[in-house]
Amino acid sequence: MTQIAQSAGYDNASKFSEYFKKRYGVTPSQYRAGAKRAAKQSSEIKTE
Repeated sequence: MTQIAQSAGYDNASKFSEYFKKRYGVTPSQYRAGAKRAAKQSSEIKTE
């Protein structure tokens, strides 16, 4: 997370996470969890 925050121009991950939540309504962790669920559901649909 720190590396992502720095590459986006933030000096620490906490500030990046704070801005991310304001912008997208979820924390980066919540976003990743949702993306994992969506990918899993997508792969389950393809295998049926």
